[in-house]
Amino acid sequence: MKIRSRIILDLVKDRDYRLLSKISVYMLTPVYRKTGLAGIYKYIINRPTNVHLLITTKCNRRCEGCMYSDLLNEKREIKKLNQENLNTILNSPLFKNPIWVSVKGGEPLTHSGLPDIIKRLKERKVFVSLTTNADLFTREILQELRDAGLSWINISYYNDNAEMIKQIVSWAEAGVFDPQRISMHKHSRSTREISDACDFAHKVGIRHFYFGHFDDYAAEEVDVQHIQNKVAAFKELENTLRLQYDMDIEMLPDNAHGYLLGGNVRPYCYNGISYINIAPDLSLAPCCVIGPEEKWGTVGKYDEALRFKESLHSNTVPAICKRCSYLMQR
Repeated sequence: MKIRSRIILDLVKDRDYRLLSKISVYMLTPVYRKTGLAGIYKYIINRPTNVHLLITTKCNRRCEGCMYSDLLNEKREIKKLNQENLNTILNSPLFKNPIWVSVKGGEPLTHSGLPDIIKRLKERKVFVSLTTNADLFTREILQELRDAGLSWINISYYNDNAEMIKQIVSWAEAGVFDPQRISMHKHSRSTREISDACDFAHKVGIRHFYFGHFDDYAAEEVDVQHIQNKVAAFKELENTLRLQYDMDIEMLPDNAHGYLLGGNVRPYCYNGISYINIAPDLSLAPCCVIGPEEKWGTVGKYDEALRFKESLHSNTVPAICKRCSYLMQR
């Protein structure tokens, strides 16, 4: 009997974003693979459980550290997911098994068809999250997304969108959306910025706060002691924040951790385990860091992307990963 990841969705009942993410990641780690359940492992790795769906390359910001910055180059033609391509995605064998679809951009709120896209995804009984800078929200849009079946909103925090985040939480608490399903995340090189962001999140009523730090290291510039000190400082901050606030607080894995966990190149990368990245033109990337422009195939021809994903589980990481900032091999 085939065991499908849909069972996981039934267990979590579309409620716990963190649990859903962790289950789908840990099921596909090398440890899991070596337990004798290779058949299940093979089945799922060829039908990604997590889909990052980029519905537009249009964005109203140009943020430092954005993993999709290459796609958002202003000189390129803006691409938007249309109904024909959405139908192709939903009917593809590649979309047979997802339990979680993360809708991203660009800025997803610039796409006028966002509510319909979410509705179509929910018809497939998947958990649908939205990553946004929140700039373009209105009360009506928030309610429309709720009615479409949106499971979760993940807001990127910047100092200049604080008032909008306050407003969104206020609308949610008034019944427009479930406030328990709103998270905020912040990336910074500074522990002070992270601490201030968490303080803001607590004051406005955000229940879930995630953070990470980034440094665009070049491999020849790596200072192991510096990285160790920085990771330790952010880990201490995580513990301090958890004691200080009654919130769900978590430090996200980042490039520094990637380096420390396995030297210059890790034996595997969880970003590439269960994720597949789909762009508006149906081009693919095998993880959320490597862009679709690396030519990993399309929704209709995806063998190369899946072979790449399988290779992430060996001790020989593909050469392409050496350019990944997450793995400290820019």
